[in-house]
Amino acid sequence: MEKPVDLLARYVDALSLAAATTNRAEERPLYQARLAAAAQMFAAIHSGNRAALFDLVNLAGAGWTVPGTKEERAKNAPLMAFESLARVVRSRSAT
Repeated sequence: MEKPVDLLARYVDALSLAAATTNRAEERPLYQARLAAAAQMFAAIHSGNRAALFDLVNLAGAGWTVPGTKEERAKNAPLMAFESLARVVRSRSAT
């Protein structure tokens, strides 16, 4: 099982790429908000605060929307990376 920090790095990379390649100005604030939330997740991992990480992941997962169409793979990559992160964080909090 991958470490949450590695999955979070993959999520940040996917968000950054999607933000850099979007042609829609209205999408940029959504990506920036998700990147800011990811920074908070990194802080929770760094400080060893599993409860805060769990809460942040659940908060970030609520109301997730992916701008663009399902066919736009680069825009779906952040969601797929986030889902991998969420699965690991949630499974570890259950133990």
